[in-house]
Amino acid sequence: MKISKKYASVNLGDWLCTFHPGGTGNVKPFSILQYLLSFALKSRHSVISKVSACEHQLMRLLTAWALFQYYFVSLHVYKSKMTRFFRKTAIVCFTASMLLASCNSDFQKIKKSSDPTAKFNAAIAYYKADSYLKALPLFEELLSVYRGTDKAQDVTYYYAYTNYRLEDYVMAQYYFAQYYHSYPHTPRAEECDFMRAFCEYMLSPVYSLDQTDTQKAMEAFQSFVDDFPNSVHVKESNKYIDLLRAKLEKKYFEIAKQYYTIESYNAAGVALKNYIKAYPDSKYCEEASYIIIEAEYKYAANSVIKERPERLQKVLDDYANFVVNYPKSEYLKNAESIRNQALHMKKELNS
Repeated sequence: MKISKKYASVNLGDWLCTFHPGGTGNVKPFSILQYLLSFALKSRHSVISKVSACEHQLMRLLTAWALFQYYFVSLHVYKSKMTRFFRKTAIVCFTASMLLASCNSDFQKIKKSSDPTAKFNAAIAYYKADSYLKALPLFEELLSVYRGTDKAQDVTYYYAYTNYRLEDYVMAQYYFAQYYHSYPHTPRAEECDFMRAFCEYMLSPVYSLDQTDTQKAMEAFQSFVDDFPNSVHVKESNKYIDLLRAKLEKKYFEIAKQYYTIESYNAAGVALKNYIKAYPDSKYCEEASYIIIEAEYKYAANSVIKERPERLQKVLDDYANFVVNYPKSEYLKNAESIRNQALHMKKELNS
């Protein structure tokens, strides 16, 4: 394979040097790569277009070599820096592991100790230091140790709060309730009764799921308000009751509206009317009243002729109530259109 005279008398090192801006001297792999790529982009009148197939192959090999050298040099440059970084990291990790081992050793000594006072003091210290995972087993063990003693109040109180801090609201709710029922006349009783209700609130799921816990939370807050009407937490409790009620309203409204979605229009009208009776102040009452008009009309339109007059009259009655209750409703125009259709259908039946 013939190589052009331009490259025949030049060795590899000298040929590479020609790609460097200085012509000779130090060769930078990245500079070589830049020049190789610039050659590849030249027009067909450039030097590249005039070289043989052998020279094209040589160019590809040199490009690969330049890439290899670029990464090799990069690794070499950063080698010393990375070495220092890993040394520092190793020192930090070693120090941290030693401290952790020391802390774990102290915790294990306390845990195995037969001195309940030392365990209680350590549990309190862990709790105040936000080390709830270490405080928890200590308080849990002390529950049985101090059962029936005056110290049981503090252990139950802190154990309930430790579970709360760990977001175990089921256990926290149980022990707050236990504290309140066991020590109803202590200064902490009011606080624990409120926290019991708040844990129930935290267990309340989204409206689309079962709302048993929502009902429990509402009852717990209402019980708290009844037992402590002068508490500083009454206002907050009422706020949570409103939030929980709104969740129930949303739940039952969506259930009632579902009948309309599945085209069970008679059931939709009945369910939505029951919803309005149960939640007369709900923000969904306006929409529910409009859907009742739609559902009643579609139910009448799909009825046998014999039943239509009576059912169309219900549509007109529902429209009249809607206008009285919501004179500026965004649904008023659509409701009026349905009323007109009902009147037209009723007129045809009477003719």
